[in-house]
Amino acid sequence: MGEVAVLLVLRAREKRAARGSADRLVILDRQLRRGEIPSSPADREAMRGLVEQRLHRTRRRKPALVMLCLMYALLVTVLLLLDSGREALVHLPATAAALAVVVAVAGSAWLRREVAANAPAGDETPAGDKAPSAPERVALGQEA
Repeated sequence: MGEVAVLLVLRAREKRAARGSADRLVILDRQLRRGEIPSSPADREAMRGLVEQRLHRTRRRKPALVMLCLMYALLVTVLLLLDSGREALVHLPATAAALAVVVAVAGSAWLRREVAANAPAGDETPAGDKAPSAPERVALGQEA
């Protein structure tokens, strides 16, 4: 139930950043994923807001992971202080292994998405440097 509430809040924030309805958010998201730049200035501004909101959200992932690890350490400490004996010796390593698998799988999926999102658009400038991709140009406020 809490997961649905979190997703609804995130969706509402993205709709506010896109300055429109859910349909407009879907259209902007599709354009962003394809690397297309919106034609109208209002849509470019909405795209810029959406990109800024998503970048802001991804900047908080590392502190969230640190907090998750601290909460796990607190759980381990509490269980050991309660002297649950053999149960702690069995459950703690199993939980640690499960947490490590979840972090590794989620991290690799996130890394694949980041690499795909930051892949060069294939454009090369005369100096041989890679040109910014379409979403980066929108975020920087550059024209198509």
